[in-house]
Amino acid sequence: EMRRKLPHERIESMRDASRHFDTLAQQIARWAQDSIGAITAARPILPPSLHDRAADNWHTLIAIADAAGGHWPNRARQAAVALSGQQDDQSANAELLADIREIFERRGIDRISTAELIEALVQDDEAPWATWNRGKPITGRQIAKRLREFRITPNQTIRIGTITAKGYRLDALTEAFERYLKGEKSVTRLQPSNDAGSRGFESVTQLTAVTVGNGQKPSSSAACNRVTDVTGTTGRSEEF
Repeated sequence: EMRRKLPHERIESMRDASRHFDTLAQQIARWAQDSIGAITAARPILPPSLHDRAADNWHTLIAIADAAGGHWPNRARQAAVALSGQQDDQSANAELLADIREIFERRGIDRISTAELIEALVQDDEAPWATWNRGKPITGRQIAKRLREFRITPNQTIRIGTITAKGYRLDALTEAFERYLKGEKSVTRLQPSNDAGSRGFESVTQLTAVTVGNGQKPSSSAACNRVTDVTGTTGRSEEF
């Protein structure tokens, strides 16, 4: 992820690394020459969350990652889902629905006000709802918007004891629980967002220095057949 640099932060200029570009270009060209046959014939398995255009764009990149081997095939697919996946909203909605069902079951209630529902949702430290709204708790409007996918009427007027409030009744949610959750609890935790779809895939892969080797014999007319993806002397690896 890109972040705006603070005034006191200093970063290495790419201009200082330009002296390495000629050698790196030769190494990449050599590796491409050795691998072009396998990459051209490759039919990589693409993440199902990619729509047609994204799948076309990622096809060759993932084929290259598969040819490189090591952790690159998995990392390339993680990047594809994070950058181009279209299942984020659906994953967030399903997770919210599952968490609401858990609240009803745990408390043994048949109705809950929107305010109490929000309070219960944000108590789960592993869930994204406490910081979903730009670092603040998810709002009643955001809950209603996501539940509309399941044809749940938002914020009905309910009576709890002697109090009347906006909220949700269990009987209005039961069909959605049965239809979309199928008795399973979501285990994939999402990252908070600005009421947009959050990323449905959490990558725990750390950037490390990686050497990609090729098992084929090098050509006598080429530079080399190994590529070390490390920037300068800092040891910082480049993004894939």
